[in-house]
Amino acid sequence: MKLKDNFILILSLAGLTLTGCLEMELKVQPNHAAVGSTFSTTNEVIQTNNDGARAMLYAVQKPEDWTINSVTFTSPQQGDGTLSYLGNGSDASLTSSAGIDEGWEDSLQSNHPPVEGSHWAVYISDVAASSSASEETPDTFHVTVDFTVGSNEGSHILEYWVSYDSNDDPDSEDNTGHSMGPITAYDPSVSSLVTFTVDDQTWLKEDIRVKGSMSDWNLFHAYDDGTNGDVTADDNIWTAQYAVITDGDYEWGAIDTDNNDGTTCEACDGTDGWGTWLISGSNQQFSVSGSEVTGTVDYVIPPDMAVSEGVVLFTVHDETGEWTDLMWKGSPNDWYPVQMHDDGVNGGDEVADDNIWSVLMTVDAGDHEWGAIDTDNGDGTSCEYCDGTDGWGTWLIVGSNPAFNLEDDLLTLHGATDYVIEDVGGEEITKTVLFSVDMTEWLDEENNPGMRAFNIANGDEMQVRGSFNNWGDCTECTMTRTPGTNFFSHAIEVTSLPDSEHEFAYYMHLSEASIAGLAERFDSYDSEGNPFIVDWIGWETSPQYEGNRKFILGEDDGTGLVELPSESYYDAFPGSVIPEGTSVDVIFSIDMYGVEGFNASEDSIYLRTHDKWLNFSQGYSDGQDLNHYAAEAVGNGLYEFPVTLHGPVPWCIYYKWGWYDLSESTENDEAGGGLGGVPRIRYVHQNLNANCEWPNSYRFPVDTEFYLDENDGQEAWDPEGICIVLMANDESENTALPSEYRISNNYPNPFNPKTEMEFSLPIESDISFSVYSLTGEEIYSFDRRSVPGGNYKITWNGKNRSGISVPSGVYLYEFRAGNEFRQVKKMTLLK
Repeated sequence: MKLKDNFILILSLAGLTLTGCLEMELKVQPNHAAVGSTFSTTNEVIQTNNDGARAMLYAVQKPEDWTINSVTFTSPQQGDGTLSYLGNGSDASLTSSAGIDEGWEDSLQSNHPPVEGSHWAVYISDVAASSSASEETPDTFHVTVDFTVGSNEGSHILEYWVSYDSNDDPDSEDNTGHSMGPITAYDPSVSSLVTFTVDDQTWLKEDIRVKGSMSDWNLFHAYDDGTNGDVTADDNIWTAQYAVITDGDYEWGAIDTDNNDGTTCEACDGTDGWGTWLISGSNQQFSVSGSEVTGTVDYVIPPDMAVSEGVVLFTVHDETGEWTDLMWKGSPNDWYPVQMHDDGVNGGDEVADDNIWSVLMTVDAGDHEWGAIDTDNGDGTSCEYCDGTDGWGTWLIVGSNPAFNLEDDLLTLHGATDYVIEDVGGEEITKTVLFSVDMTEWLDEENNPGMRAFNIANGDEMQVRGSFNNWGDCTECTMTRTPGTNFFSHAIEVTSLPDSEHEFAYYMHLSEASIAGLAERFDSYDSEGNPFIVDWIGWETSPQYEGNRKFILGEDDGTGLVELPSESYYDAFPGSVIPEGTSVDVIFSIDMYGVEGFNASEDSIYLRTHDKWLNFSQGYSDGQDLNHYAAEAVGNGLYEFPVTLHGPVPWCIYYKWGWYDLSESTENDEAGGGLGGVPRIRYVHQNLNANCEWPNSYRFPVDTEFYLDENDGQEAWDPEGICIVLMANDESENTALPSEYRISNNYPNPFNPKTEMEFSLPIESDISFSVYSLTGEEIYSFDRRSVPGGNYKITWNGKNRSGISVPSGVYLYEFRAGNEFRQVKKMTLLK
C-alpha cells in the first residue's frame, strides 16, 4: 500500500507543514542504556525547497519490548511541538503500544525491513503551522525521541526515517531522510559498563573516539566535558563508556579525527573509523567476566619534551615549498623575530633543504603562543623593512596561533611546537577586489559629532592592509574618497586559490598633525609634553568579525571582480558613537560564585578594558589595555563595576574580568584578548522608546561565567540594536532650506546589502520610513519626531525589524512627512 493512499486521513490529523527536500542526521544517541531506564535521542532534520505544504511523518525502528514515551520537535520557524503515534493510520493514543496494522508501517516494513525482534513505529505532527523554508533559509528541526528500554540485554540498531504525508516513494532521496545508530541494552547486575580513559598529555587532541573488538571496531565517542562518565571537563583526560554483555577477552584503541594539527581528516565522520591512531605499540587488552573487568582500560599519550632545560625546538613544515626566509615570533621573547633555519646545521635543523624550518628558543615556564613570518612576501620579492628586526613579513599561521605550556621542570611540554603549512593544491585565479569603508564617525570635519580622528587636510590616508599586500609594509593600499560622500574605496588585484581565506583590516595612517590634534582633544601627553598615544592607534579591530575582516575570491564567475560590502571603520557606523557632550553611566557585573581558587574574603575583582579607543578617549591610558580595581561585591557572589563613559566613544566595549589572588600575589585574567583571542564584547544601546536618545544610565547583562579557557562572551553583532540616525547631506549655515518635500529614488538599485534614499524637509516635520513586501506586509519601519528642515539621507540594510536579512525581491518603501507629504517607490534587493 502506498503512503499517499492515506492522504485524506492525514490532513485531518496533522497540520505541521514541511516542503521540498529533507536531510536527517543523528546528533544525540548514547551507545548504551541500562534495562528499564529511559534515555533520549535527537535527530537534526533540515528542510529546504518550499514547493507546497505537507505534514511531517517520523518513524522509529526499535526493539519490540521497548516503549516510545514521546516524540517532540523544535525549530526556529515552527517553534515547539509534538508528534503523535499514527501506526498504519489508526487513531491510536501516544502512550499505547506501537503495533503493525496496515498502510504506513507496512510500507516501511517492506522498503526498510527491520532486524528480527524490532519493528517500525510511525508518528505524525499534531501542531498546525506553516513554513517558509528555502535553500537560502532552510528550517532545521531537532526531533527528540524519549525511550524506555525493555528488560532484555542485547545490541541493537535504532533507525529513524522522516518524510511527507503524501509521499509515495519511501526510498526517494528528495522526499525522505534516514539515519541510524547502535546501542547496547545491558543489565548492571550481571554485565559490565566498561570505562575507558585516554590521558592526552600533549594537550593537542580535539576529538577522541574509541573502538575495539567489543564494538566490532565501530567508533564511539570519548568526552572531556564533565559528562557521559567524564569526571573533570577540559583536563585533557578523555572518557568513553561501553556496555559489554558477553564475557570474553577484548582489545581496544583510540583515534583523533583532527589529524593533530587542527585540520580534519577528509573521511573522519565518526562512523568510518579513519583518523590518527593514538596507540603506540600493541592494542590495549582487557577481559570481562560478568561485572568484573581486568586488564588495561586506561592509556596515556605522553607529553613532548624540551631539548634541554628551558630550550624548546620549534619547527615549521612548509608543504608548499614556496617560502624562503622564515622567522620565528612568540610570547617567550615578546614577539621579537628570530631566524629559523633549513640548512641541516643551525637551530636544531636536521636535514638541509627539506622545507622543514627549525629554531631553538629559550623559554620560561608557563603558557605561551608563537607563529612565523616569511620576509620574502611569498613571491620572491622582499618587503621593504623586513630585516629580521622589525617583525614585518607575511604571517604564515592560519587561524589561532599555536599555543604550548612548559611545566616548572622546564622539560615537560604540552601543546603545539610544530606547525604545518599545508599545500592545498588546486589552480590559482586572479580577481580584482573592491574595498569600501565609511569614515563618517571618524572624519575630523566641522560639525561632525563623532571621534574626529581622521583629517584629510593634514595629509591623513585611509589604507586597506592584509595578507595579500603585506600588512604593515603594505603596497598599493591607499584608498580614495568618493566625491560628495564619506566613503573611501580601493581596488586591489589578488591572486590565490578560490577558497583561500584572506584577512584584512582598514587602517588610518595618521599624520603628526592629526596625532597632535588627538592629544590636544583628549588631553593626552607624556611627562615631556609629547602626544601620549599608542603607535597602533590607526589599526581597526572589527567587533562584527571579532578581529580582522575576511573574504575569499570564490570560483571564477567570468567577472573577475569581488565587490566587498561597504563597512564602517571599526564597525562604528553612522550614529553608533556616543557624541561629545553626552555621558552614560554604565554598570558591568559578573557572578564569581564557585570560581575555583577565588577567595571572596581577601581577593580583588578587576575589569580589564581591551579597547584602545575606549582607553584613550576616556583618559585611562595611551590606548594600552588596563586593569581597573573598582569592582564591588553586592552579594551572592555578584560583583559590579560602575563607570561613566564620556562622549565621544564608540558604542562597542571590549573587556574581560580578572581577580588578584592575594595569597599567591598573582593576577588571573579571563581567557580571550591578545593575539589569537577575543575578549568579551558588549554594546551600549540607544533608547528606542525615547527618540533614539542615548540613555543616562545603562546596565549590561550579568556575566554568569568566569571564562578560564575559551571565552565566548561576545554579544552578537546587531546593527539593528541601535537607532538609525539621520545624517544631513549639507549642514552649512549658509545653505537655504529646501523649498519642497522630496524623497529620492534609492541608490544603488538593485542593491545588496544596503541602499540609501535622500529626502528634503522645507520645515520641521515628523517623519516615518517604512518598507513593505509586494503583498503589503510591513517589513521594517522607522520614525522620528520634530526633524529640523534640511536635506538628509537614510539607509536601509535589507533587514527586517528582527535584524534578519530579507530575501531577494521587489519591495516598496513609503516616506511620510507629517500630514503634508507621502510618497511610495519601488526598490529591488538582488543577492
